[in-house]
Amino acid sequence: MAIRIRKIENRIVALCAAETDEKAGDIYLDDNIHHALAAKFSSDWNMDWEDSELIQLMEKEKVRVGKDKQIVLKLPDWCNTERGNRDVSVDKCIANVIKHLWKNKIVTLGSCCGHNKINPSIVVETSTDPGKVFQMIWQIDERKWTVSRWERIDYTMMYNDDPELEILFGKPSALSNKMQEKLMRAMIETHQTKNN
Repeated sequence: MAIRIRKIENRIVALCAAETDEKAGDIYLDDNIHHALAAKFSSDWNMDWEDSELIQLMEKEKVRVGKDKQIVLKLPDWCNTERGNRDVSVDKCIANVIKHLWKNKIVTLGSCCGHNKINPSIVVETSTDPGKVFQMIWQIDERKWTVSRWERIDYTMMYNDDPELEILFGKPSALSNKMQEKLMRAMIETHQTKNN
């Protein structure tokens, strides 16, 4: 089944695409993408999956086995969830940080230890102050972290001789008609330049 990923009341939910109408900001996942994600989920959670061939294809693509084991944590009672259960799988080497954030009422939407390739990272809600999250993390962990906020905003960056157009962030509807015309001309000129 195709699904839509949507943010409702600061929560990210997955909805059946056939049962819902499209809304601005939705992320659409077709049947094949949903199927692949479900297979990955079942593999990660050591659950039986009907399509063993797909699991084998996924396993063949692995170029390394994560050294960092995952553990299952229970979401705190204060954390609202529409999940079937309250179990969350996290990398063992950052589990203490996740628990510390939850203890301080910080909702986490995703995390990764970085597997010694990149900084450990965490995704928090849009309304959460990343500075506050860094302060909490550094109370118990000295590593360099990446904190991301979940948001669905398109950022457009472009170069043009007009300094007003050098960089524009989100909300083009807030621009005046004149500015929108300038932007459109600049985009056409940039496209023409790239294609010549």
